[in-house]
Amino acid sequence: MAFPEHGYPLGTFGSLPEEMEAKACELLDNFAAILVKRGIRVDRPAPLDFSQAIQTPDWQQGSMFGCMPPRDVLLTVGNEILEAPMSFRSRWFEYLCYRPMLEQYYREDKNFRWETAPKPRLTERSYKKDFWREWHGASEAEQWKRTQSSDWEIVMAPKSVRREKMPLCTCSLWLNMNCLVIDPKTVCVEAAETPMMELLDKYGFEVIPVPLFEVSPFGGGLHCATADVYREGSLEDYFPKQIEGF
Repeated sequence: MAFPEHGYPLGTFGSLPEEMEAKACELLDNFAAILVKRGIRVDRPAPLDFSQAIQTPDWQQGSMFGCMPPRDVLLTVGNEILEAPMSFRSRWFEYLCYRPMLEQYYREDKNFRWETAPKPRLTERSYKKDFWREWHGASEAEQWKRTQSSDWEIVMAPKSVRREKMPLCTCSLWLNMNCLVIDPKTVCVEAAETPMMELLDKYGFEVIPVPLFEVSPFGGGLHCATADVYREGSLEDYFPKQIEGF
């Protein structure tokens, strides 16, 4: 990938600074402890040596990405977890971090279904260059139309209190919307994002402030850093009316 404006010129690879890693781990441990105190079971992935080079018969990659954002890899629907493939070569083997955990679930629950989507080869032929131009070329009205769901109240989120991203971070400042909903009335929000907390409080939520901003260079915010694998209640379809193409 090439994000020169964020410190990633084309061809750059390797580990982030150790002090950034240490701070991110500290915050993730704190976040896990907050959830455990709420009676939530927290299972953690088994990390690999992400600094090592990897390859397949089709390509070579100088290092890997990490495993901070499990929501990119695991999708839970009812009693099934779908293991998703990655579109970055640096994340091709990321699924291995979650295999011990999924194997444990498989042993513990006879009703558990575990499936994996076909993994792409990620050869040069498969990349669609400038795929994002269609979206950015659409009018604001067309973009809005594509993202609406009928019968939902659309609430405009406040802007982040932050004006600059973390160094070496490609995530948007709109991570202030990257919240974790624990139950219908409880939500975790980045601790610095006071306007977002006030908005959710206005709508009757119990808001749990969680500091996690320094984790963003490793893959996202509170929602990205978690993946629901079991929830009480019944499976519901919250989006019965879909717009074509989404």
